[in-house]
Amino acid sequence: MSVLSNIYFFNKKSKYFLFLCQCLIFFIFSLCGECFCAEKDLEALLTRINPVVENLYGDTIPNDKVAEATNLLRRFLFKHPEGENKPIVYYYLGLVYMRAKMYPEGFSYWKIVLEDFPDSKAALDTINTINEIDRKGMKNDMLVNFLNKTPDNYLGHTLAWVFLAQNSLKEGNTKDVEDQLSFIESNKPELFIDVPILYSLKGDLLYINGDIEGARDNWVKYANLIDNKKKRIAVFFNVGKALMDKNPSESKRYFLLVRNIGLESPEGFSTNFKISKLNLIQEKSLEGLVEEKREPLDYARLQDRLSILEKSFPGHPLKTESFFDYMDILSLNDRVFESFKVMDDFIGKNTFDNNEIKKQLLSVIVNNLTALQSKDVNMTILKDINGKLLEIRGKLKNIFGKIPDEAENGIFNSFIRELKMIHENNLNLETIEKTKQIQRDFPEKKQEMPYNLAKSALLKYDEALIDDKPLQLLNFHYNNKDTLEFFNSPEHLAFVGSSWVKLGVSEQAQINFYDSYTQKPDSVVLAKWGDAAFKSMDFMVTKSIINTYENNYSNKTDDPDFMWLKYRFSHRLKKWDDFFRVGKNIIDKNLAGQFEPDFSNRYLDGSIQTAKWNEAKELYKKIESNLTEPDKKMILRKWGDYALLNNNIEESLRIYENLTAISDKEPKDMVRYFMALRLKGSQDKLLEGLKNYDVKDGFWKDTLDTIRSDEEKLRELSGKKI
Repeated sequence: MSVLSNIYFFNKKSKYFLFLCQCLIFFIFSLCGECFCAEKDLEALLTRINPVVENLYGDTIPNDKVAEATNLLRRFLFKHPEGENKPIVYYYLGLVYMRAKMYPEGFSYWKIVLEDFPDSKAALDTINTINEIDRKGMKNDMLVNFLNKTPDNYLGHTLAWVFLAQNSLKEGNTKDVEDQLSFIESNKPELFIDVPILYSLKGDLLYINGDIEGARDNWVKYANLIDNKKKRIAVFFNVGKALMDKNPSESKRYFLLVRNIGLESPEGFSTNFKISKLNLIQEKSLEGLVEEKREPLDYARLQDRLSILEKSFPGHPLKTESFFDYMDILSLNDRVFESFKVMDDFIGKNTFDNNEIKKQLLSVIVNNLTALQSKDVNMTILKDINGKLLEIRGKLKNIFGKIPDEAENGIFNSFIRELKMIHENNLNLETIEKTKQIQRDFPEKKQEMPYNLAKSALLKYDEALIDDKPLQLLNFHYNNKDTLEFFNSPEHLAFVGSSWVKLGVSEQAQINFYDSYTQKPDSVVLAKWGDAAFKSMDFMVTKSIINTYENNYSNKTDDPDFMWLKYRFSHRLKKWDDFFRVGKNIIDKNLAGQFEPDFSNRYLDGSIQTAKWNEAKELYKKIESNLTEPDKKMILRKWGDYALLNNNIEESLRIYENLTAISDKEPKDMVRYFMALRLKGSQDKLLEGLKNYDVKDGFWKDTLDTIRSDEEKLRELSGKKI
C-alpha cells in the first residue's frame, strides 16, 4: 500500500474515531444534563407540593390540591421513569394521600417503596413516617412484610422493629420490647448511635414502667443525636409534659427551652399554656404559705395564642391539647362557668375522630366537673352551668356514640346539687319541676334520684294549698300524676282526697282515701275516709270504717277526727247512748270549738229528741249568741215540735213564743203557736191571737181559716162569740 493510501486510510479512521468520540461525549453530557434536570425538577416539585405535605390546610385538604400534587408527581415519573429519584417520588405520592386521609391509596405507594426499593433512603423515610399514621393494622402488616424481605438491611430492619415495638407499648405489651432492648444493649450497643430512635423507645418503656427520670435521660439522648429541629423540639416538649406532675420546676425548664429554640412552633405556642398551668398548680399548693403572688393571668393573651395555633397549625394535635390546658387553667383559677362555655363552643367547632383526643376531651370534662363539685357557687350560677352542661352532654353523645359514664355521673351530680339547693331554699314547686326535668334527662339514673326531696316538697306544697286552694291542688295532681311516682304516694293521695271533700265531691274523695289507706294503713287517713263516706251518705261504708278503726286502733279512739266522725254517725242513726258519750268526751277534751257550730247544733238536736230539756236550755244559752237567725229558727222549730210530740205543751209554748218573736210571726211559726194554744186549752188566748193575726198567703191563710172556723164552732157550742 502506498504512503498516500496509508495516509488516506489513516485519515479515514481518524474521522470515524473522532465521530465516535463526539457521540460518546454528547451522550455523557446528555446523561449528566438529564440527571441535573431531574434533580432540579424534583426540588421544584417538592416546593410546589409542600403545603400538602406539611398539611397546612387544616383538618381537611381541598380535593383540588390533592389532585394537583399527585398529578405533578406522576408527571415527574413519566418524564424521568428511571433513576434514583423514583422511590422518593413514590414515597411522596404515598405521603400526599396519607395527608389527605386516603389511606389505602397512600399505603399502596409506600408498599412499592418498601418492597421494590428496600435499601433506599426513601424506604427509611417511609418507615419513619409510617408510624405517624393512625392505621395500625395496615402499617403493621407492611412493616412485618418489610422485616421478612430485608433480613440483611440492619438499619431498616431496626427502624421497622422500633416502630412495631412502639405499637406494642401502646397496647401494653412491654415484656418482648424490654427483652429485645436488653439484647441490643448487650450485643449491639452501637445500634443506639446508628438508630437514635432506640433511645426514644427505651424512654417510652421506662415511662410506662414509672421511671420518669430514666425516661427523661433517654429522650434527651435521642434529641441530642438527631439533626431534625422539629423532632428535637417535640422531644423536649414531651419531656416537659412527663415531668409536670413529679417535678414541676424541671418541667418548666424544658418548656422554657422549647420556647427558646422553637418560639414559632406549635410546641412553642403550647408552652404558654403548660407554664401557666404549672404556675397555677404551684400557687395553689403554696396558698397561705407565701405572701407574694404572681401577676394575674393574662387570659386575653392565652386566647390569642389559641387563635394562632388554630390558624397556623389547624391540623396539629397540640391545638386541641392546648385548648384542654386552657380549660384546666380556667378551672384552677375558679372560672368554672367560663370553662364550660368555652368548652361547649370548642366541641361545636371541631371533630373528634381520634381516640386519643377523645380520651383527652373526656378527661378535661371530668376534671372540670370534679372541680365544680368542690366550688362554692350560688344557685343562679349553677343553674346556668347546668344549662350549658346539657348542651355539652348532647354533643358528647354525638362524639362517643353514648355519653361516657364518667361524664354522665359528673353532669348528673351537678344537677342533683342544684336540686338540693332549690329544696334547701324551700322552693317546693321548683323542686318538683327540677326533679321531673332530671328524671326526663337522665332516665337511666332513676335508682339514684333523691325522690325524697321532691316528695317532701310536694307534701309542703299540698299543705300550702289544701285550705284555700283545693282546686289548684287537684289540677296540679292530675297534670302530674303520671310523671313522678310519688304523686301516687299515700300521703299525697290523702291530700287529694281532702281537696275533693272541701269541694263537696265526697264520692271521689273516698276513692283517693281508699287508695291511700290500702297502700299505707293509717288511722288519720281511715278517719278522713270515714268522713268522706259519711258525707256521701254511704252509711254502710261509714259503719264498716268505724268498726275497723275501733278494732285496729283501739288506743286512738280519742283522736279528734274519729270522735267527730262517730259523733255525727251516732246522731244520724239516733244511737243516743254513743252520741252523748262521744259528745261529752269531746266537750271534756275542749275539742268542741273546732267543730262548731255543727257540734252544738247536733248536741242540742240530740237533747231535744231525747227530751233532755234542761240540758237543751243550758246548751242553747251557750250557743245562742253564735247562731245565725236561720239556725236559731231551725233549732227552735224542731225543739218546739219535739216538745209537742212528747206532750210537753208548756215547753213547746215557751219555745214557739221565742220562735215567733225572732221570725217576725212567719205564718208557719204562728200556726205552730196556735196549735200549741189549742192543745193547752187556752181558748181565749187562741181566739185573741187569731183575731189580731192575718195572712194573705194562700196555704197558710187556708190553714188559719180552718183553725179559726173550728174555734168559732167550738165557741158557738159554748155560747160565746168570737
